[in-house]
Amino acid sequence: MANEPFYLIDEAPVVAAHDRMIADSTDLLAHQRMIDAALDTIDELIRATPYDTRDDLVALRLATRCFNDAAAALRLVRCGYFQPSLAMIRDMMECRLLLDLFNRQPQRLAEWHTLPEADRKARFSPPKVRIALEALDGTKGKKYQEDYSMFSKFGAHPTPEGFTVISPNNMTNIGAFPDMRLLTAILEELVRELIQAVEVISGHAPNDAPRVVGAKIDYLQRLRPWRKEYNL
Repeated sequence: MANEPFYLIDEAPVVAAHDRMIADSTDLLAHQRMIDAALDTIDELIRATPYDTRDDLVALRLATRCFNDAAAALRLVRCGYFQPSLAMIRDMMECRLLLDLFNRQPQRLAEWHTLPEADRKARFSPPKVRIALEALDGTKGKKYQEDYSMFSKFGAHPTPEGFTVISPNNMTNIGAFPDMRLLTAILEELVRELIQAVEVISGHAPNDAPRVVGAKIDYLQRLRPWRKEYNL
């Protein structure tokens, strides 16, 4: 048993097919470059921000989870695992919304990481966080619910509707497979969520640190032409 090989799947042909699709599409190539810019910026902001308190460390770890989720989502979609990629984007959204709430109400950050688990779940469940943000925005309704529900239905939870992600044209694929339509849809969701994550993580980074300022300026120079072209 000890000498048996690990079960490995070779996704290289799927990655190559998806990379060709991206290279041949002006839009997908632009999204890929914007994703790269956002990941570069999050990495730089995390490294350039001082973390002197427990609250700072918790914020760092939430930002790091955003980065890891986005990187994993990108890798998974390139490999042809579309449903797990959407699950990673949903996790990133949860972390991003928590950071957004803590940026606006810093006292709630300490509350979140010091409360007993049962109390934390009761006060900071995903629906409670979304409702709190909508109240701070002065909006009512379901500003964040639609995206969260979509990621849950097609990525995180087993649902009949979610089977469409592994069964294009009603033909179920076992394992990884290339698909232009799914690749496009998920890259669009990933770039849109990443841009919002950069904005929230930037809100925690100090504006008086030269390295932070430089990262933000470089990012905005890459974001403006993309945003002018795309309204995602």
